[in-house]
Amino acid sequence: MKIVVAPNSFKDCMSSLEVANCIEKGLEKVLPIAKIEKIPLADGGDGTLEVIREHKCTRAQDCESYKRKIAGPLWDKIEAEYLIMEDTVVIELAKVAGLSLLPKERFKSSKVKGVKGSMVHLRNPMNTTTYGVGELIKTIVEKGINKIILGVGGSATCDGGTGILAALGVKFLDESGNNFIPVGITLNKIKEICMGEVTSPIPEIIVLADVLNPLVGPDGAAKVYAGQKGASHKEIEILENGLTHFSEVVDMVDLSKKPWMGASGGVPFGLSVIGAEVVGGAKFIMELLDFEERVSDADVIITGEGEINKNTRYGKVVWEVMQFGKTHKIPVIGITGSIGEGIDGFYKEGLSSVFSLMEGPISVAESISDACGFLEDVAFQVGKSF
Repeated sequence: MKIVVAPNSFKDCMSSLEVANCIEKGLEKVLPIAKIEKIPLADGGDGTLEVIREHKCTRAQDCESYKRKIAGPLWDKIEAEYLIMEDTVVIELAKVAGLSLLPKERFKSSKVKGVKGSMVHLRNPMNTTTYGVGELIKTIVEKGINKIILGVGGSATCDGGTGILAALGVKFLDESGNNFIPVGITLNKIKEICMGEVTSPIPEIIVLADVLNPLVGPDGAAKVYAGQKGASHKEIEILENGLTHFSEVVDMVDLSKKPWMGASGGVPFGLSVIGAEVVGGAKFIMELLDFEERVSDADVIITGEGEINKNTRYGKVVWEVMQFGKTHKIPVIGITGSIGEGIDGFYKEGLSSVFSLMEGPISVAESISDACGFLEDVAFQVGKSF
C-alpha cells in the first residue's frame, strides 16, 4: 500500500515538513509495512521557501541563502531571507511583510509613513506596507539575477502592492503633486502614477498567489481577509474603496476582478502593473515538485492544513490536492486543526473524509501545545481505517 502525505503548514504552529513527519509517525504505528512518501506542500504563503529548498536544494551547491535588512510591515528594519537557485531567486512575502512579524501589542507611537497622529494601530492592514519586498527585488536586480519566484500569502498588508512598486521606483502622486508611499489607508489619495524611474531591467517575476480571490468585490482582498488582519467593518470599506480607486488610476479595472489578484492584499494586482506573471501557488508548487509523477500510483493521499473551511476552495493546498485526487480517482483524507464552516460540498470535490485534532473538549492553545502528538494520534486512527 502506498500512502502519500502531502500537507500544507499549520499556520503559526508547524511547517508542512513537520506536519508530514508527525503524520508519518502515526501511520507507521499501525501500518509498518506501508510505503509512505512525504511531499510537504505550500501555496505561496508561509513555508513556501522552505518547501522549495527541501525539494530542490538536495546539494549545498544547488542553492544559497542570503539575508538582507529591509523594511518590515511597519517600517521597522528586519532581516529577511531569500534563496538563490542558479539563475532564480525565491522570495517569501510572509518573511518580509507577514502577519506573524507584527508585534503582539496593538498600539504604539506612529512611525508609519503617510499616517498622521501620535499613535497607530499595529495589527491593522490600514497601516502596513510591502515596501521591504520591493527592496529585496531591487537588491536581486543589482546582483544581475533576472528571474524571481515570489510567494505571496500570510501577509499583514492590504496596500495593493504599492509598497513594492514604490521601492522599485514607481512614483505615486497626490492631488498636490507630492510623491508618497501608499499604505492601505492612503490608497485613495493616489492621483497619478509615474513609471519613469522604475528599476531597470524589470526582472521576470512569477507571483505564486495563495488564494484565487479577485482584488475587489464581495470576494475580494478587503472584504474577505482584511478583517482577519485587524481591520474593522468601517476600515474594510475604506480599504475596498482604496483598492478600487487604485485599479481605476492604473486603468486596470477589468483585471482587478480576475482570480488571484487579491492575494496578500492585492500584491499580484500591483505587480501586474509592471508585467509580472500571476499563477496559483499550490498548483505551481505541485508541478515544481513533480507531484503527478510521484503520486499517480498512490492508494490514498493524506493532506491537511490548520483549518479546513469555506476559504479552502480559493486555491489552497488542500483544495488542489482534492482536485488532483478527484481527477486521478485517488481517495483524499484531510487532517486539520479544526473544521470550519462551508465544507459540505467538498465531499463531491475529491475529499473522502476529514479528521480534526480538536474532536473533544480542548482549546486551540492546548491543541497547538502538543500538535505533533495530536497529529500522530489522528494519523494512527486514520491508518486503522485502511
